[in-house]
Formats: sequence, C-alpha cells, structure tokens
Amino acid sequence: MNLSTHPFAELIKRGANIRPKPILERQASIDPDSLVAIFYKPGITGQPKAATLINFEMLNLLHGQLENIGQFLTRVCAPISIYHIFAEMVGVLNVVFQKCQAVFSAISPDTVSAMGVIHEEERTALIGSPVIFRDILTHLGKENYDLSSLALGVLGARPMQREFLRRLEVELPVTRVTQSDGMTENVTLFASAYWAGDADQQRSYSSMGVCMQRLEIIIRSVVNIYPAEIETAIIEHLSVFDAQVFGIPDERYGEEVRAWITLKPDTSTCTTDEIV
Repeated sequence: MNLSTHPFAELIKRGANIRPKPILERQASIDPDSLVAIFYKPGITGQPKAATLINFEMLNLLHGQLENIGQFLTRVCAPISIYHIFAEMVGVLNVVFQKCQAVFSAISPDTVSAMGVIHEEERTALIGSPVIFRDILTHLGKENYDLSSLALGVLGARPMQREFLRRLEVELPVTRVTQSDGMTENVTLFASAYWAGDADQQRSYSSMGVCMQRLEIIIRSVVNIYPAEIETAIIEHLSVFDAQVFGIPDERYGEEVRAWITLKPDTSTCTTDEIV
C-alpha cells in the first residue's frame, strides 16, 4: 500500500478526465453503513474512548451544513485542533464537499493569529470555542484588524449564555451566530446506540425530563481534562495519601482545575512545588 502524500490540486487534476459512469458505479458500491473513520473522543466518564463513524452519518451532516449555512462557509477560519470532530466536519471535509477554503490558524485558541487570518484573507466564517470569541471581544488591539468579512460565527465545546451570543452579533460584523452541541459518535447528529450519561427525573406518570448529566471530566476551553489521570499522578508522590481533582467555574475558560490533597500521617511538610 502506498502511504505517500499527494498535493490536493494533483488529486483534482487526476480526476478531471474520469467519466461520470465509473464514479457513479464506485459510489453505488459503497455501503452507507460501512465504517469510515475512528475519532478519539473524550467521553464524560472514565477514560478516553474511540468512536467509530459511518459513511452515511458524516455525509448527512455535511448535506445539512450545506443547506443551512453553506453560503457562509466559503472561507473558514478554524483556530481548533484538526483531530477534533468539530474541525473535521466544519473545516476539513467541507473543503472537499463544497469546495470551501479553510485556514487552521492555531491548534489552540490564539486570538491574534485568528484575527490576523480574518483580516488578511477575508474569512467569512469563524468556528471555535467560546474563549476565542470572548477574547476577540475584549482584545485591546481588535480595532487594528478588519473583521468586516465575517458573516458567521460557530461556537462549540460548551453552552453559552444568550446575552453573550447577542453581544457577538452586536460587536462583531456577523449576521448569524450558531451554537453547536453534540457528541463525537453522533457526528453531532445521531448514532445506532449510545449512552449520554444523562440523569432523568420522572415528574409525573407520563412526564420525564433531563435534570443533570453525570460528568467526570473537566472542560477547560476546548481541552478535556480527566481528573482520574491527574489524581493517579499525584498519588504516586511519596507524601500523598489521597487526591481529588475537580473543576471550578471560570468566566473565560468555563472551568479551571483544582486539587484537594491529603498528605500521609507521617509527613511533616510538603509544598505545592514539590508535588507539581
């Protein structure tokens, strides 16, 4: 098997002379339920998991994007990691599916690089975590960048207050702000079977509603942090008897990481620097 890489323009050139019939035959030979990709997903409990996606659900989502927000996805700025399903579906695959242009300005939220890309390359859509949008609004040098080409803002990773979304529409030149929420195994839409970890409460004989979610990870901006892994590392310290890692609310990142540590009875002194 040849694992070499090829320029995208060369792939397009190779297909220029292929007649429609072989393409249709190839498409018809593909099982819509066949596995097409495996994404490493955080999950909300325990350890990270692998989610296997099928052809139909990925193409179905791309069709939905094209019909609803396709006119805004002509030139995308995506300051998020490509390995995430969010970047893959809205950024990478749209390049092929509807011939949009995508620039991944940074693998983590970087306000200056994102504004620079929008300014220099006239991006029409910005997709990313809420922190990148919040930082653009509060950045002191925002006026030095021309963001007037922006028409769409797509936020993911965590819910946002309605007031903040309205502020984006007022202070940024976007005509539409979309909040995206979903699960990797659903490609944000659906799957044959999954367990969300939601806790339901039966309100009456015929009524039931979601009241909370069992969450064992900390979501700091777009980074999913597993307390169990940090606790294991801390407990390996010779002076530590037990540790509990948890998240506390943070206005910018959503959550910040904190740890409660119990030292062994025979430990006289132990500083934070020694444990870290």
